[in-house]
Amino acid sequence: MQGTMVDLIDVLEEERRRRKLDSNAFSKLLGISYCDYSRMKNRRRRPSLNTLIHIRRYLPHLKRHVDAYMAQGNGDTIQKGE
Repeated sequence: MQGTMVDLIDVLEEERRRRKLDSNAFSKLLGISYCDYSRMKNRRRRPSLNTLIHIRRYLPHLKRHVDAYMAQGNGDTIQKGE
């Protein structure tokens, strides 16, 4: 697990397929618009700090992937307990 944006997007797409959700339903689960998710998925937009916090909170099994992404200097730090 390297923690790049590509790694994070790959993990999110894996989760989307595992849940058998389309991109629109998955974007709602992440708390972002379909448009923003599409841009993220196509590597044209980085996930916002709020999106990362939401992923950590509502998809806790993906927390280590978000943390690896953050550890690479991709965004601000998340407060302990978020």
